[in-house]
Amino acid sequence: SALVASCLAAWVATELARFTPFWEPVHCESLPAPDPVKVLDPPNWINLTEESSRRCDNPNPFPIIIEFTRQGEVFVNWTETVGNDTRTYLYPVGWSDHNKAVFIAEGSGVQTTWMKGALPWVEGMTIISAGPSPIV
Repeated sequence: SALVASCLAAWVATELARFTPFWEPVHCESLPAPDPVKVLDPPNWINLTEESSRRCDNPNPFPIIIEFTRQGEVFVNWTETVGNDTRTYLYPVGWSDHNKAVFIAEGSGVQTTWMKGALPWVEGMTIISAGPSPIV
């Protein structure tokens, strides 16, 4: 009877460990961002710089570190209508970079992304004059 109880307890402990999540999701919220910087350099380029940050709370009993191994590419989501034909495409405009984010155990941290881009003057003025275009 004691052997059966011990075996049952060991089995329950094993199953509990197997089905208990190893980590809890990290909750993040965006922080207020500075206004994007647009530098006009007619007739050549429109240079864009933007920064965004988010604060993340780590409920886990261990730190989480996020490092990016390379820069990302930045695109403008652009929709163009010519006659009856409407096309939507991603127009490459630059690159993004990120800080090494460290979310301490049962604490919080900030992750920041910087985006830099340049548009040829004619295409840039066309995109800007059409209104807000999502940057992805």
